[in-house]
Amino acid sequence: MSVYTVPLGLAFSDAFASGFWARHAATPPERIARTRVLVNTPRMQRLTEDALLKQVPGSALLPRLDQLPALGADPLSAPDLPPAVDPLRRHLRLIRLVEAYLSAGQGETAPLSAAPALAEALETLLDECDEAGLPIDALEHATGGEHPAHWGRTLAFVDLVRRVWPEIRAEAEGGHLDPQDRQRRVVEAMTAAWEREPPTEPLIGAGSTGAVASTAVLLAAIARTPGGMVVLPGFDRALPEDVWAEIAAGRAPEHPQAPFAGLLGHLGLQPSEVVPWVEDTHAPARRALFRLALRPAPVTDAWQAAAPALAPEIEAATEGLTLIEAETPRQE
Repeated sequence: MSVYTVPLGLAFSDAFASGFWARHAATPPERIARTRVLVNTPRMQRLTEDALLKQVPGSALLPRLDQLPALGADPLSAPDLPPAVDPLRRHLRLIRLVEAYLSAGQGETAPLSAAPALAEALETLLDECDEAGLPIDALEHATGGEHPAHWGRTLAFVDLVRRVWPEIRAEAEGGHLDPQDRQRRVVEAMTAAWEREPPTEPLIGAGSTGAVASTAVLLAAIARTPGGMVVLPGFDRALPEDVWAEIAAGRAPEHPQAPFAGLLGHLGLQPSEVVPWVEDTHAPARRALFRLALRPAPVTDAWQAAAPALAPEIEAATEGLTLIEAETPRQE
């Protein structure tokens, strides 16, 4: 199982390209061309392709670059599944549903002008449930049966995507799937196929934290394939065990390393088992300072013990930083 990280502070695309060519110096060009690199965004795809071109050693073929979130939108991925609903058309339909809901006097506080924002909130809720594979009807039991009146009003509003939208999707949209629902199903189909018959082409998942549940499942499956590699962006291998314990237990969701917890949980890896993709030489003193500053509240007692060791390096750790004091929270 090969899981790597581009160290904190380095530009991911440049560092990825450097490590990629270093590992493939003796690889036949045709095998490089069959290598599939899955990245997280269109921008990351452009930057990574540019970095690979700039650093290519002599003449060589480039690997194939695809986008992780676009797998579900591709009708050729899992062609037996219905295609995804067009996101813009879904957004406009939900705005109309919300407008009708508010016009009927069912929205007690929201004006009609709030319909686009409320429709977007419903889309986010729908996508989050689909990403996790949770039926949206589970919300009805979220309070354990008894619930206050305002929760009942909330459920009535959510019924637009629990009850009304599925009917529209089945009739007016030809049974097409919601985008994140199809993305999750495509990932499940791909990983199941890899288990039955491992892919012959090398796979690399690059630049994603795995914060989205379906993406974490896919990255874990990539790491388990023969020759498969996962390259994480800015994962902190030196994170203290007590900090990682808080993150892994879900008690520090605001920590910048928290998005990696799900992926490492899928793989059963500890932070120290993630390997550097390139040499780590970037500002170790500043990284140590930030590592302390970002500790979750239950483990900030380590500041007192760590301060004497960090004191000699504090000037290097804060070089180039500026302190700006805000007079009010609004100004901050």
